[in-house]
Parts: sequence; structure tokens; C-alpha cells
Amino acid sequence: NFNYYQPGFEGQFGHPDFEPTHPHDDEGGPGQEYVDFMNAKHRELIRKYDPDMLWFDVPTKHSDEVRAKELIAEYYNRAAERGAEVVVNDRASTDAIGPTIDIESDRWDGEEFHGDFITPEYASFDEIREEKWEACRGIGHSFGYNQVEEDDDHLSPGELVRSFVDIVSKNGNLLLNVGPRADGTIPELQRSRLEALGEWLSINGDAIFASRPWTVAEDDESDVEVRYTWRDGDCYAVALEWPGEELS
Repeated sequence: NFNYYQPGFEGQFGHPDFEPTHPHDDEGGPGQEYVDFMNAKHRELIRKYDPDMLWFDVPTKHSDEVRAKELIAEYYNRAAERGAEVVVNDRASTDAIGPTIDIESDRWDGEEFHGDFITPEYASFDEIREEKWEACRGIGHSFGYNQVEEDDDHLSPGELVRSFVDIVSKNGNLLLNVGPRADGTIPELQRSRLEALGEWLSINGDAIFASRPWTVAEDDESDVEVRYTWRDGDCYAVALEWPGEELS
């Protein structure tokens, strides 16, 4: 992400070479000094650690100004020289203003990007996608620790499980953010959700681990919502609510 609060520079967002008064304003953009500074850090990380994945989170409408395609090409070429397989997400470079989310339907609504997989944020899809994808979100509304968020601001354990199963059934991964306090401890509101998901997986993990989408992710034939997965010749049907005496 653009490091708006880089302590080595002055300015409202950390660097005087970036013009907007807000990171999502339509006007302005990063200047050459900022781009050189930011990409030098990227290249240092790539050359020192040879990561298997680059996961960007930047205002993608500035992808040309930050020379994102150039950086991604260098990353791919370096990996090819090592014989390594690497991936890049969709947020570093795009031909449009950027992938968007329909707030009312909470669904993804944009796919003009340069990368290997898409990353809808606080959203999912209606159907199975052929290409692997990754949903990302916080347990609450924030990606970092937010001390004013209360219980109702977080996914309940049941909501977390249902969202996770829905995403997996449609060929997605869930990237779930945990925001620790300043001392590194995980707040109880977040920890309890993680433990609940872990407990559910300890019983039902066969329907998730190493699974693939089935022919359909869901249907309208059951009394409650059901999601389907497939593994080693077995089809798993996960009811998202208790169906009563039997699932029909």
C-alpha cells in the first residue's frame, strides 16, 4: 500500500510528493520521488526474500504512475530465472479505475486488472468461478485493531463459518484479517471467533481441506441453504442452518 504515514517525510499523508488530501480522491497522484522511494522498497523485499506471492493493496487507478506493470514484470522474470512459480493479486495494476463492489448486493463488480487472482473485499460471488480467487475481510469492520468496535460490529461465529463455507464452495479462499492490540495480544472478540471456526473445522474439515467445488455450489431444493464441495470422490453438503430432524 502507499505508505501515507512514512515517518521520514512530512505532509498530511506522510509524503509531500503525493497530492490528494485523501487517498481515494480523483485528483492528484504520486510524484516521481514517491514512486522511486516506494518501488525501491518493493525491489529490496523481492531480491532479498524471493517471495512466492505479491499481495498489493494500493489505489489501483494510479497503477501507471507507480509503474506497477514494470515491477510485476521484473518479479515474474526473476521467478522464471529461478524456475519458481509465483502469483500476484489484482490490486497493483488495472486498466480501469479499479474493481468495485456493489454495496447493496455485496457482490464484486469489476475485473479489468493485471494479476493472477482477484480479491473481493467484504464480498463474495453468486456462483462458482473457474479461476481461483480470494475474499478478504476483517472479523469486524476494520482491518486493524479498533477499540471502539463492539460485539455487534464483528461477525458472529455462525456468520463466519457460513461465509467461509460459501466462499470455499465457489472456488475461493478466505483471507481473514486479525487485528492485534499494540502489545500483540488478540482481542477476545476476535479470538473467540477464530476458536469457533477452528472447532467447526476440527469436526467438519473433511468438507473443506483439499476440497474442490462440486457441480454447483448451491441450489434451491433444500429447506435451508446448503453449500456443496467435492473431495476424493465424495460430495459434501454443508447446511448453513440446522435443518431440523432431517435435511431434505
